[in-house]
Amino acid sequence: MKDFFLGCNGDLKGGVEEGLRMKRMGVDFFELAHTPFTDVDEALTIRDTLRKCAITPWSVHGRYLDRESWPTLEGFEHDARIANLLGARVIVTHSPSKLEGGAFDYDRFYEAGKIAEKYELDMAIETCHLGTDMPYSTTSYRDLIEIVDHLNMPNVGINIDTGHTHVGDRRDVETVVREVGPRLKTLHIHDNFGVRDDHQPVGLGLIN
Repeated sequence: MKDFFLGCNGDLKGGVEEGLRMKRMGVDFFELAHTPFTDVDEALTIRDTLRKCAITPWSVHGRYLDRESWPTLEGFEHDARIANLLGARVIVTHSPSKLEGGAFDYDRFYEAGKIAEKYELDMAIETCHLGTDMPYSTTSYRDLIEIVDHLNMPNVGINIDTGHTHVGDRRDVETVVREVGPRLKTLHIHDNFGVRDDHQPVGLGLIN
């Protein structure tokens, strides 16, 4: 069984004071939330702040793989480079919708996975399907399982976002975790009432 650790995401704009406050709350791991807007100097400052606070840089939230928003993967490589400077282990990316006709953009996933590998990172594709009334992404968690299995790249897996999964796939999170199984790279844990992606604290919603 894998070990699990408590972390949170943010940008550490509050410096050491913010980091120490997180540490007092029991946070041992950190995800940088705004990687596309972080330059090298800022990344090194964040890394030094985390070290002073004894918090481990775990992951960064990279930009989406959507070809419409990001025609090239140059920006994704920037995010991977920042992750590497921080000493993070995982780069999270949102799953794009399916291509016209319902096909998966396997080439896009593969190219991004190779960039992550170049910077010694695991790439975790986030569950982003929020249902037909909120078409954030048409790619369900079962689609992600199919994509990851097709790619067969050791460093590519899935990030289960509990709130997205609860709203979009209408499944209990435990079932999704079990189905994803060894493909799981990391988790985003928050709560909601099954209607909107509220990002409520755990326990303030309907997710069990």
